[in-house]
Amino acid sequence: LLFIDSDCAIKRDSLKLLVRCMVETREVPFQAVAGHIKVDMRKRFNWLWKVQECDFLISQMIVRGCEDQLGAVSCLPGSFCMIRWQAFDQVQQEYFRLVVSDNPWDVRRVHIAEDRYLTYLILKTFGKGAVAYCTVAEASTECPDQMQMLATQRKRWYLSAIVNDIPMCLSKEMWRKYPEMMSLHAWTLVMTSVPANALQVALLAEAGMCFRHREP
Repeated sequence: LLFIDSDCAIKRDSLKLLVRCMVETREVPFQAVAGHIKVDMRKRFNWLWKVQECDFLISQMIVRGCEDQLGAVSCLPGSFCMIRWQAFDQVQQEYFRLVVSDNPWDVRRVHIAEDRYLTYLILKTFGKGAVAYCTVAEASTECPDQMQMLATQRKRWYLSAIVNDIPMCLSKEMWRKYPEMMSLHAWTLVMTSVPANALQVALLAEAGMCFRHREP
């Protein structure tokens, strides 16, 4: 199953690379693979796009890359990832369950952060090494070019991250299955104040490059 946003453009060989990851012979077969998302610069300069590109590089190449090496990826981006049909079939009943609750936390966890929630279900069902990250399977996406649009997007992203990451960090089963990855995930949650998102670091990196009179 390929998951992709309507505003994403896939690099020519990216699908082939994701499929290759899924079908290659491994001791622990991949059940899901996250692709790498880049900012579509549209052949013109916008400093907000540069900041978001730095953010994407840090949160994916560094954070998600480290998670991959530690045994699992904590979030399969709904904008570009691939999941084995059999794996999705095992969690689909829980994933598509009707949430009837007065608790807004449960509703937001399922309906706002559906990609993180699906990743959580797959991680609980399978073991270490089943969810991975392919750095060379790339797709570019359109990003906000105005501060108000960026703030709205990040508010939704932060809310979706918090309502899933806190239950994940409190899950004994997740710590038992993925102790190394969960240690990194908890550390990232505390150090950045927002789960697995490096926007603050990206802003500092962008400012540093400008102060050094270097083209970002």
